[in-house]
Amino acid sequence: MKKLEFYNKEDLKSIVAQKENIHELQKHGLYPEKFDFPLLLQLELTRKCNVRCKHCYNNSGVPDSYKDEMTPEKWKKFAEYIVARGGIFECVISGGEPLLLDNDLFDIMDIFHNDGTNFLLITNGFLLNEEKVKRLKKYHYKWIQVSIDGSNPEYHDEFRQRKGSWERAVNGALLVSEAGLPLTIAHSVSPQNLKNIDEMCELAYSLGAGNIILGNITLSGRTYDNEYLLL
Repeated sequence: MKKLEFYNKEDLKSIVAQKENIHELQKHGLYPEKFDFPLLLQLELTRKCNVRCKHCYNNSGVPDSYKDEMTPEKWKKFAEYIVARGGIFECVISGGEPLLLDNDLFDIMDIFHNDGTNFLLITNGFLLNEEKVKRLKKYHYKWIQVSIDGSNPEYHDEFRQRKGSWERAVNGALLVSEAGLPLTIAHSVSPQNLKNIDEMCELAYSLGAGNIILGNITLSGRTYDNEYLLL
């Protein structure tokens, strides 16, 4: 068995592409039995957010939580550290709303991208415009995930506590799919929107999404003030 440090991401991608059965690869010494470093990391880059969702598990978007201990410069140094240690296969980017970091977000992603990392970007879609999507096309994705919590603007905007957020999310999601980027819609299910799941799936399909994630709301963060959302 070769030691992990002799492998790089391209070698492993090539090996896995040839054979899907990891156990068979391990038998022949072609795949490590264990890793001494994470394969995937999720970076919650900020607690700043331009909406204030009633179910937010980390209470993002509250003014007194805007001070992020991890500044963009610290995140860049952390990314450089991870890459120097051998890098990761996939990086999940979330917040708060990561697109609020603007150029700093792309600087952080560039560090991982230059090392061959794939991304999963989670956004509320409010800031997705043609310019942002054009810049996002540079990277490789598992998918770009846009959160849409209602098949209509009335429920979504009230749930996200910002008028116009449904229209911005829908338009942003459409820009993503039209750019040829893999789109996934994330939909939080509550007793109030449960009856509209069929309509929500039709909306996701019309936006060009390859997947829709239907998830129940967990009792954490701001949900403690909105327990009526729990199934």
